[in-house]
Amino acid sequence: MNEEFFKNNKYSRTYYKIIDRAKNRVLLCYTEDHHIIPKCLDKTKKETVALTAKEHYLCHLLLIKMVKDKVKMRSISFALARFRQSNSKIGKRITGAAYEVLKRNGIYSGENNAFYGKGYLVTGDKNHFYGKTHTNESKEKMRKSQKKIGHTGEKNRFYGKKHTDETKRIISEKAKKRLDGKKLKVGYRLISPDNNEYIITERLRGFCLDHNLNPASISTSARKGQKTAGWKVYYYHEN
Repeated sequence: MNEEFFKNNKYSRTYYKIIDRAKNRVLLCYTEDHHIIPKCLDKTKKETVALTAKEHYLCHLLLIKMVKDKVKMRSISFALARFRQSNSKIGKRITGAAYEVLKRNGIYSGENNAFYGKGYLVTGDKNHFYGKTHTNESKEKMRKSQKKIGHTGEKNRFYGKKHTDETKRIISEKAKKRLDGKKLKVGYRLISPDNNEYIITERLRGFCLDHNLNPASISTSARKGQKTAGWKVYYYHEN
């Protein structure tokens, strides 16, 4: 148990029982990658385990009762909220079992996803706040809210600091690379444990089912330069 981030309580013990069990098994069914130490607590902790959809949902429920840092609790709550988004097919409340059924049947993917076709950020007149402004009363409420969770003034970790010119240059270059990647990448290049190479530009899910891979982990592995189930994964770009 990591006592740096988590309380020593029954929820933490249950959480680590699930994690330990996941480390010592191989699942051929649908799975989801879960960061044992959430990225919002420590970005340097990159160890993940493969969980069933129901286990993944349960772990995020447990994390709410485990985390010590009240400020970080907000990020943990946002992660849980993604599991509990309403869906017209089953009503507003989603249980762990219901979530697993939805994920197994692809009800949260493609056109069934409420955010399908909108992109990560909804801009222009498609944004619900387009053409509107916050009232002074709303701005004051937001300022007070930020002060309570310790993001402003001296409580902000970047208070009194400035980026160096070199840091600004690095940030700019990384942003350009991300943009170029979004424009160019059209699929994935996968190299199997026995060094067979595959170029996948469509029907990724079918390929993963044929090779016992988790489709959800492919994008993450390509972005982070990590392996998944012994496979090397890269973005594929057309020249």
